[in-house]
Amino acid sequence: MFRFLQRLDKSLASGGGQQPDAQFKAVDTQAQVEPAAKGVDASLAAPFGGKTSSDFEPRARVLGLEAARGKLARLERSKPCSMYFIAAPRTSGHAKAIMDLLAEQAGAFGASEGLAVVSAFDAVGAEPSGGLQVLRAPVDVAKRLSTGVAELVEMLGVTLPAAFDSDSYKVARVSLEEELRSGHDGAIDALKRKAQAQNIGILRTPQGYAVAPMHEGRVVSPDVFKALPEGLRADVDAKLSVFENELSGVLSNRTTLQHDFWVRLRELDREVAGLTVRAAIGLLPAEFAKYPQVTAFLVAMKEDLTANAALFVAAARRAQGHARAPVEVAADPRFARYRVHVLSRTGDDRGVCVPQGLDRAILCGVVGNGGGPWARASNAAAVRAGALVTAGSGFVLIEARELLRNRHAWPILKAAYKTGFASPVTGALDQVSSVALQISSRLAVTGEVEDYLAWRKMDPDVNRVVGFISAFEPQVALTPTIEQDFAGIVRALIKEAGLQPLDGAGMAALMHERTDTNYGTPQLSADLDGLDEVLEFADQTAKVRGHAMTEAADILAALKMRADTLGLLAHHGGVAGRSETAT
Repeated sequence: MFRFLQRLDKSLASGGGQQPDAQFKAVDTQAQVEPAAKGVDASLAAPFGGKTSSDFEPRARVLGLEAARGKLARLERSKPCSMYFIAAPRTSGHAKAIMDLLAEQAGAFGASEGLAVVSAFDAVGAEPSGGLQVLRAPVDVAKRLSTGVAELVEMLGVTLPAAFDSDSYKVARVSLEEELRSGHDGAIDALKRKAQAQNIGILRTPQGYAVAPMHEGRVVSPDVFKALPEGLRADVDAKLSVFENELSGVLSNRTTLQHDFWVRLRELDREVAGLTVRAAIGLLPAEFAKYPQVTAFLVAMKEDLTANAALFVAAARRAQGHARAPVEVAADPRFARYRVHVLSRTGDDRGVCVPQGLDRAILCGVVGNGGGPWARASNAAAVRAGALVTAGSGFVLIEARELLRNRHAWPILKAAYKTGFASPVTGALDQVSSVALQISSRLAVTGEVEDYLAWRKMDPDVNRVVGFISAFEPQVALTPTIEQDFAGIVRALIKEAGLQPLDGAGMAALMHERTDTNYGTPQLSADLDGLDEVLEFADQTAKVRGHAMTEAADILAALKMRADTLGLLAHHGGVAGRSETAT
């Protein structure tokens, strides 16, 4: 902020003997010879009479606050995804007042609905969006779901490995293995006995099973076999061929037995996992019975947990029997598919969110993690909400000139509030993700009427889709109520800066400088920026002159000094206008 009073000599301000420089000396000398109330219309000073600034209660730094509150009351009836332009002077005081008034209105909308991003399991009825699903529920419900699922996963990290390490499971698995072994070995033994009765042996070799002629319990060597009569050899060859075929059938049946074993083992694992998951999940589905989307997700997640119980068993075995802390379980990437990522309101706690930028990522959100590969379907935690979601059911507040400077932002906002969904970006090229986040916020764009006209010129559709509210006029009629408000604002500024009181004539001088009398009723400017600078310089001037209270002459000197400084800056191209020097 440019402080035009900084050139005042500090020793002079504290009562020292040094003199101000030539420029300040000229101003001071001129002020000294003027009567205390010179330039102040006596009729304008009348409302304050003999009162000083200390006789008034401090007020908010805007004029017409109650009128603006009444005009913005229509926002209480606004629907989610509605858009409004709020006309007001571009000053810091009005910006804060609009923020406060919008916060009052946001409080009437009730609890915001939250969004929970979860994995879109195949069993979920809702159509998945890129492997992720967005559940809509009140914020507190979404947070309870996130906590409940996290506790469930933590519990299963202990109970599932324990179930598969239990004696009952081991006995059941050994029984299946015995059935496989006995079924296979029994068939081989029966075939061996049958072949032995016909002097044929079934032999186990390193390469598998083989058949060979036998005599008196011993295998006939090839040389002896070749020396047999041709008719006897043919008879033995026929028997060998028969038993080779039967052996092939037994070995083929072994594959069937193994398949049957793995099917039955899988059924056993699913039964054990299902019982464990069902016991762990307990009454969690009943807690969310009012929310069909959440109920469907829990049903699908239970099926997925049952089918992927081996993940928990493998993690436990990798831990070599050591207990895993909850934070370890929560951070395990193998369990990322079961995380419930809640996108609740993270902006202004009062329900007003001011985005720090107007690109799509800030407004609509991002799917991905800045430094590494962009998130895939299973990583719900990689979804970061933008301002349109974090505002909840409150307001997204944007300054009109920012919107006009960033013209790419309006089509994004227009599409989001028209459809009710924000489309986050993914990747470094601003590509729109397939994940759609439902929004319930309202858009409030603030600026002067000229900004609204420029916005409407940019897109004529603005007149149809954006409501217009003239909350604060650039000028207000100088009524007794406004006079009292003005005095209260002066009192607040003096109190905040720790200045000495201002007399009634001085307040009248300030008000007169900001009053336009070219109307039937005098109009007071609503732009109060720079008022604090005038009061501070007038306070310094009054102390230099030895005044126990700041007077009209001190105010006149401050006003002249400010006008001269602004003129000098404008001449050298350092300032574009009054409002810019105040910020």
